[in-house]
Amino acid sequence: MLGNVLLFIAIAVLIFTIYYAWWTKIRVVKLRQDIFDKRDELFDLAITVQASDDPAYQAARMHLNSMLDMVKYFSVQSVEYMIKVGHLSPTPHMTSKDPKLEAAIADTFEWLVRRIAKYLIHETFSGFLIYRIYGSEPALKKAVTEETQQKVRMILDSDVLTHWKSNTQVSAT
Repeated sequence: MLGNVLLFIAIAVLIFTIYYAWWTKIRVVKLRQDIFDKRDELFDLAITVQASDDPAYQAARMHLNSMLDMVKYFSVQSVEYMIKVGHLSPTPHMTSKDPKLEAAIADTFEWLVRRIAKYLIHETFSGFLIYRIYGSEPALKKAVTEETQQKVRMILDSDVLTHWKSNTQVSAT
């Protein structure tokens, strides 16, 4: 009887480990695909309004590309680390000549803030644990969500991703 219980526990741990290993890969692929889709929507709009050489669009596209490269490193801990030692300095906001493109860029980055906050809170294990600590208290959950969105917004409004990306590529070689 004890042998069957131990076998059941061992199988359950093995299944959870395999599931979690797959989930960690799948969640990154899904987030990257969501960002690709938003970047493509922005590209389609830039082509439609004939503004693919617009500096604001180019800066937004470069930022999205950096995000795509760095998303595999995103976790609650890495966001905290970037905020603490990243020397976040706001990048100057570039305005587009086309108001429709300007609005689309702003909407894309606001969507990105919400999507990455969702990823950090609901799709990473550490975020899941932190969020669940607050139990069923809606006000505390809302505060955690808003704080996470604020931190992500601070990172997106700075050039830390570009610097982090170049430092990661240098140290990897």
